[in-house]
Amino acid sequence: MINLRIDLDQKDLQGFLNAAPRTIFNAQRSAIETTATFANKLLTQRMTVATGLPAAVFKQFRVFKKIQSYKDHSNYLGIVFLGYNPIKAAYVGKLSEIGAGAMAGQYYFEHGFIATMSSGHRSIFKREGAKTFRIVRNGKEHFVQHIFEQKVNLPQAEAITEQVANEAANELQRRYLEKLQATLK
Repeated sequence: MINLRIDLDQKDLQGFLNAAPRTIFNAQRSAIETTATFANKLLTQRMTVATGLPAAVFKQFRVFKKIQSYKDHSNYLGIVFLGYNPIKAAYVGKLSEIGAGAMAGQYYFEHGFIATMSSGHRSIFKREGAKTFRIVRNGKEHFVQHIFEQKVNLPQAEAITEQVANEAANELQRRYLEKLQATLK
């Protein structure tokens, strides 16, 4: 008589099951990091094409990539920031005065002038509004207008950001599944 005993060694399976949450978290983190970088580059590229501004404007002054880890519930968050606020004229290109205005890169500001503030910041400014406040110098009264720094509006920023966000969501899904499949092989 033959006694046949079949037993399943579950050490390897148990090791895999113990490592699975960490493996899934690593795949998630990697997919989010690479997708955030992808979105950052795509956003910068599309904004430079749409606005004609140099990429340095968006990298240095407008876009901040920040990855935060929340390990308590295996959540991982990738954030790419692009503000919709107008960009100061000083940052959009070379400043020059032309006729009755001033140029910053390809943008013209009618009645604008170039000035350097006491802090050293050099930009294009414009006097606007009624002569509102009174200054007395050397016994004489002077009425002065408010001076405002000129800025360039980016009306296309919101639409471009929405397009990139949609593409990034699809890209994240694709990368996450790809990373999970690679780790499970």
